[in-house]
Amino acid sequence: MVEARFSKDMISILSSCKDKKLVSYESEAPNEVGGVYGNMRLNFEGFSLEIVNEEQSMPMFNEQEDVACISCSKVDTSAPFEPMVVTDVVKTSVGHVVEAIDVITDTIDVNDGEYQIAFDMAVIFHMENAILMVSRDVWFSEMLTIRDNERFDEVFPVDDVIESWSNDGEYHVSVKRTKTSL
Repeated sequence: MVEARFSKDMISILSSCKDKKLVSYESEAPNEVGGVYGNMRLNFEGFSLEIVNEEQSMPMFNEQEDVACISCSKVDTSAPFEPMVVTDVVKTSVGHVVEAIDVITDTIDVNDGEYQIAFDMAVIFHMENAILMVSRDVWFSEMLTIRDNERFDEVFPVDDVIESWSNDGEYHVSVKRTKTSL
């Protein structure tokens, strides 16, 4: 199985956000559905975290293919945020302590085991009176979606995942969606 998931170090970084105050986040101006291209930054008290969704070369069936994969890293809080596209930066205030963090993972099986891949699809930050979800969508897109709810199934339903992998119905596709609490 191909793994397009957060590394152990990235999971540790995400876990370190628990019980920390999320001051704000920065990105390009989101489109009408909350989409931003490629990256965004979360600013916590004392540190910042960049979430990136960019292409990486991965095995796909019998060849290599560019597949968008989500990742995260701590970044210099004093350095200005630089979006992946040349545009103005929007800073959105949050001001809540993160109480819980969930990671949504899709495990995709094509043609009963011919090809299998697992993607981390979203990170959901639960706060006392707020929720912030950062998610990705179709396997080839570098877009991130920023939402103030945890309903990932509304952003990218399992049926859409199946459709994106079915090659217009040529392949049999099944998807198992799981939520892991950090």
